[in-house]
Amino acid sequence: MNPTREQMELAAKAAGIKGWWNDALGEYYYKRSGLSRRWLPYDDGNDSQKLQAKLRIDVSWETEFAHAETWHGDHSQLVTFNPAIPDDDLRAMREAIFLVAVEVGRAI
Repeated sequence: MNPTREQMELAAKAAGIKGWWNDALGEYYYKRSGLSRRWLPYDDGNDSQKLQAKLRIDVSWETEFAHAETWHGDHSQLVTFNPAIPDDDLRAMREAIFLVAVEVGRAI
């Protein structure tokens, strides 16, 4: 997955992460403990789990798709399906979590 700047900014907005996009590297950064850190919720299991917990995203499997959903605002359900990735179920789940976070950010 190669998320766009817009997707990264929307997911960060949803998670309440204040950071910045590095144009030269094409990556999103934030400060923690005074240090700049890359934020990779679509690729890093720790960042993905934090995003999932913050937004209370449920993840399950539907045949050949990772299914992620959460509720936002006045009970509007945001759902995304991410195709299964051969031999990498965890990656498919991380990407599904990220994609539903993007939709939450878009809805804010």
